[in-house]
Amino acid sequence: MRLLPEDGCYWYQWAGPVETTYLPLRTREGRLICVRSPEQANIGMTDAEAAAQGST
Repeated sequence: MRLLPEDGCYWYQWAGPVETTYLPLRTREGRLICVRSPEQANIGMTDAEAAAQGST
């Protein structure tokens, strides 16, 4: 299992019959398990850039 900084969510490695890929870790209800909501993720930005944008 790994935490991706791009979206703040946990992902696990699934080894299928054809390929191995990462899938999002979800609750029993189907919600993503994240340390912050994906809507708040600063994809493509550094934390410093996001902080500077939030203070203007």
